[in-house]
Formats: sequence, C-alpha cells, structure tokens
Amino acid sequence: MTTQHTTDIKGNLVYKPLKLSGSDSRDIKKVTQLMLDVIKTNRRLWRKEISDWQRGRQLRYSKDNPQNHLLQEVYDDVMLDGQLTGITENRTFRSTNKDYIFVDKQGKKDDKCTEYIKDKTWFENFLKITHETVYYGTGVIWLKEFNANEILTTEQI
Repeated sequence: MTTQHTTDIKGNLVYKPLKLSGSDSRDIKKVTQLMLDVIKTNRRLWRKEISDWQRGRQLRYSKDNPQNHLLQEVYDDVMLDGQLTGITENRTFRSTNKDYIFVDKQGKKDDKCTEYIKDKTWFENFLKITHETVYYGTGVIWLKEFNANEILTTEQI
C-alpha cells in the first residue's frame, strides 16, 4: 500500500496576494509579511522536494513492487537547475568531442571498426544519450534507422 504525502502552501502569496506598488513599497508591515510568506513557501517546497525524493527512492528499491516514476520526476526537477545542467552538459561535451578507436584483443588498433564510428552523428548522439541516462538511473537507446552496414540514427525512448 502506498501513502501519498501532500504539502499545503498557505499565506498571503496564495490566498491574498500583496501588491507593493507606490506607497505600499514603503509599508514595513506589508513588505515584512511578503518576505515571511516567501520564506515559508520556500521552506514548504524544500521539505516537499526532500520527501518526494525519499519516497521516490523507497518506491524505486521496493522489493515487492518497484516503481521508477516518482524518482524520474525528481530527476527532471533537479535538471531545471541551471548550474547543474551546465556542469552535466560540459561533461557530456568533453566526452563527445573526443576521438574514439577500437582495439582488438591483442591491443592493436582496428581501423575497420574505428571507421564505423568515426565522425558519425549517430555515435555522438549515442554517447550523449549514454551520459544523460547516468543522471536518470536508467535508459533505453533505440537504433531508429539503419541499413545493412550502417546505423543512421539513434533515439532515447
């Protein structure tokens, strides 16, 4: 049985919006009330985010009925952060902008296999998707279009 946790957001920001224009911007009571409401709202949202993450983790690792959707929603919310997105994209770009080569069992470069991935858009997309799935825990890559000897496009599903 799963339990749903909810958080109520209350205060002037929700039910009685304050407008601080003109002389109201100098009214200490109104400005103070607005600041308190903003702080209370942020604290409630922060607690809700922590409880969502904890609940998502519990459901993901449940032995009886594992569910992944709540944890995926938390990951989506986390990736809204600009600094974190920049760091992860920088990491991905550093990997996709390198040259990759295949080597055989003896450690010698295999030029035939290396040509298969060299300067191929599908391979760069494959690496990008692979990096992104690390941030979400799981992922499936679909070889969308291909012919007999070459992959044309890949896609994350």
